[in-house]
Amino acid sequence: MTTNLCYGIPDVTLRCVGGGQINPSAFAGHELVVFFCPSSSSAAASEIEAYAARAKAFVDGGAWLIGVLSGEAAAKSGGNLGDTGIKLAEDTDGAAWEVFEELLKTSERTEEVEGGAFLFERGGCLAKAWAGTGHAENALNELQRSA
Repeated sequence: MTTNLCYGIPDVTLRCVGGGQINPSAFAGHELVVFFCPSSSSAAASEIEAYAARAKAFVDGGAWLIGVLSGEAAAKSGGNLGDTGIKLAEDTDGAAWEVFEELLKTSERTEEVEGGAFLFERGGCLAKAWAGTGHAENALNELQRSA
């Protein structure tokens, strides 16, 4: 599969929770964190909370946050998620995960159901990626280190 990139960020359109669309590549020129929540709705809620608790620090560091839901979490995303300060989107068919995963070495790839996080620098370059969940603090530390 060939991934379309815009300044190094996957050019993929996602449906936003609550309506509309978002394309991570539109954030080229800004620091950007895209995190894929695990497919379990309870684990996804925990992941969103971890980023939401640090949302002000991410904004202060100049970063935008996009959380991507899939599986059971996407199916239940119509509920009230509150004001998290994070743009939430859905990847119901796994297409977004496929293009983001292509940025990783084969040995670093995981299943979408496990989640993952990607930090892009202002120029669109992938600065760091983490497999699985629980990396909100790592992403924030990496963002602050590069500032």
